Amino acid sequence: LANPYDEKVSLSKSFIHIPMMKDIITDQHYSQRKRQGRHVTFLARMKQDMNIHAKGIAVDEKTAVCIDDKGNAKVYGTNQAFFIAADSKGPEVCKANTALQWNRNKKALRVYVYPGSKEGTTAFNILKWSTKNAHQYWYVEKGVLQITE
Repeated sequence: LANPYDEKVSLSKSFIHIPMMKDIITDQHYSQRKRQGRHVTFLARMKQDMNIHAKGIAVDEKTAVCIDDKGNAKVYGTNQAFFIAADSKGPEVCKANTALQWNRNKKALRVYVYPGSKEGTTAFNILKWSTKNAHQYWYVEKGVLQITE
């Protein structure tokens, strides 16, 4: 978040081709390794560099998201999964050697958090992406990730 164009941050459009997952970037070991900021940086870069209205799916350790052929997602396991919808306007500031700024009235990213379960917790359809009130809103102020519930 301090420099979204750090040499350790790189993106590729051609990593995996799964039509249902188009424009979605995933991450794992999410809360345990504090990867939220990294994920937000990737989402910001996708908008800034590729003009992609990006979304994200992330899972904590011992947790999985399973998606059926119609796009319905269920969360299995003992921790949580995060579904992240980025603001369509993208970050206010996303450039090299400058802290990321993605505020959008403190609602830059809508985040839906679902607990895992043995039976699978129903999340939502990833082909439609919920527009209902988010469980959390994330934004970045001068390179620092903020989370509001």
